Amino acid sequence: MEALTPTNAGTVQPIAFGNNRVAAPKNVGGSLKVASFNVQNYFTQTGDMNNSCQFYNDREGNRIAVRTGCDQRGAANAENLKRQQDKIVAGINASGADVLSLEEVENSAKFNKDRDAALATLVAALNVGTPGPGTMSAPRGTSRHCR
Repeated sequence: MEALTPTNAGTVQPIAFGNNRVAAPKNVGGSLKVASFNVQNYFTQTGDMNNSCQFYNDREGNRIAVRTGCDQRGAANAENLKRQQDKIVAGINASGADVLSLEEVENSAKFNKDRDAALATLVAALNVGTPGPGTMSAPRGTSRHCR
């Protein structure tokens, strides 16, 4: 193996890099809107369910969110979960997305529930007040990574 230097770069490198991008994407028709939304540790298992959780507090000393010490993330209790969920639902509904990717959703299997229980809770909240059943849905068997 030969070390790469400015002198031998033209012959030693196995590939060449260049700009092969087109000026604009090809028009494929349609108007599908795709979005990505970080839900900031949407965990339906709240911190008050585990005595080892440590919390972030507001100015009055009220527990707001889990800081460390346990497997839970996100809201400290049901009241803060509701506040978080309401903000997420409003943001997703305002996006107008046809397809949506979510980040930082609880892997409920870690808490001995169906893997997608938290996701199902969020989908149900999104469907409250929307016209027709099943307006929002989550595909089963999707690729997920969660701590």
